[in-house]
Amino acid sequence: MATLLRIGIIGLKDWLYWVGVLVGSPRCEYGWPRQTPKHVILLCPLRTNRGAMLLAAGTENYNILLSTQKGLKAVTVNLRKRRSEDDRVNDVVKYVKWMNLMQLMMSICGGSSLYIPGRP
Repeated sequence: MATLLRIGIIGLKDWLYWVGVLVGSPRCEYGWPRQTPKHVILLCPLRTNRGAMLLAAGTENYNILLSTQKGLKAVTVNLRKRRSEDDRVNDVVKYVKWMNLMQLMMSICGGSSLYIPGRP
């Protein structure tokens, strides 16, 4: 992961857009023009808990963050932690969409004619 962060070839929108993946644009959801590792690590409030990460790393210097063991540990732990939080949010969003679909199906079927496994 450290090498990927250093060279920028990682699954962020800036690189994905550059190699032709249909991501719409290289912009960050926060509005920054390019979603690069440097942006995500140092600037983006949507992706990192910047204060805790920089405190753990003991520096705000991007080059030091990605070239020292202490800096890399702080960055990768923070990015992984944030990713797991994003996964939990995505799970909730998927569940809400599924529930909305079920409600729509029940309204179309008249409610009682919808087959639900395990129910008579």
